[in-house]
Amino acid sequence: MFKKIDPNFSCKYQGAICFCEWEGKILMLKRSPASLQGGLWTAAPGGKLETGETPLVAVVREVREETGIELEAGKLASKGCYLCSFGEIEYLLHIFYVRLSSLPTVFIDPKEHTEYLWATVEEAHQMPLMRGGAECLQVVFKNRVM
Repeated sequence: MFKKIDPNFSCKYQGAICFCEWEGKILMLKRSPASLQGGLWTAAPGGKLETGETPLVAVVREVREETGIELEAGKLASKGCYLCSFGEIEYLLHIFYVRLSSLPTVFIDPKEHTEYLWATVEEAHQMPLMRGGAECLQVVFKNRVM
């Protein structure tokens, strides 16, 4: 699905996602049936960069819009930028990670997600994930037992 590339590579589409971890569990979101890849789970809220946005600004905005969680940009760790393809569309995906110091209140947008839960990385791998989800988990949590 993706490979690591030079972050200066230019592409028409870019996205940014963030894995949010609290006490050894990551936030999982189930896509709304009407959404792209509806009914599947994602371990990282995120979305497309808007014109003029940096990946960091975009991921903070997307996480807030999708979950109500207010992230501090300075606490996010970049896990790299990858060239992805979905059908004939190629895009850059910026992956971030944050370890939350307290359990946040999560408010999901029902247009995008129908439910959420906190799961271990091992549990996440057993769930029906969106395309590329297992690869993203591997990038971020490669040192954990799968």
